[in-house]
Amino acid sequence: TDSQGREKNIREDLIKTGHVDVMLSVGNNFFYTKSLPCSLWFFDKGKKENLKDKILFIDARNYFTAVDRTLNAWSEWQLKNLNAIVWLYRGETEKYKKLLEEYHSVLGEGIFSEILEIQEKNLAALRDEAKKAIDDAEKNKLKKSKIQTGYDLKISAQEEKLQTAREAVWLYEKFSDGKYQDIPGLCKIAGLNEIESKGWSLT
Repeated sequence: TDSQGREKNIREDLIKTGHVDVMLSVGNNFFYTKSLPCSLWFFDKGKKENLKDKILFIDARNYFTAVDRTLNAWSEWQLKNLNAIVWLYRGETEKYKKLLEEYHSVLGEGIFSEILEIQEKNLAALRDEAKKAIDDAEKNKLKKSKIQTGYDLKISAQEEKLQTAREAVWLYEKFSDGKYQDIPGLCKIAGLNEIESKGWSLT
């Protein structure tokens, strides 16, 4: 992406074709055998004329879900949000609107920030309810394992809904009007002149 010498010349030739479409920076621990970060290159020989001299850069190094201590991944909703940035860059606003509709179909209608607040309260209430039910079971010498399992399933489902609401807020707060905009630390459209001035770097 930014090495010098012969690789720089190869990179310059690639960029000048106008086929480099999106550069996506990926953080550490996305692979089982390597912990290093990487960059994903997306090429498109069918780019629209108004995008041929532009490249979209997305920095997703801090946007992921921790699977465990040594592995990160993107959730289904996070992948959809990254796609949404590309759709808006390409002017495909209908796809973005459909994603918002998909969020509403899962979370219900309303303002996403308010939905998030409700989901947080629901999770806190459910945890309190679970603790009371388990405490009551212990006092009455009842088997608490079945009760615990039932509440674990409910809490897990609520946590998933809460995370979905967080992703909806993450996307909507950035692109509420359904139009692409550069966001420091996340995404930027760069023209070929700017890239050339930086030594044809794609970092």
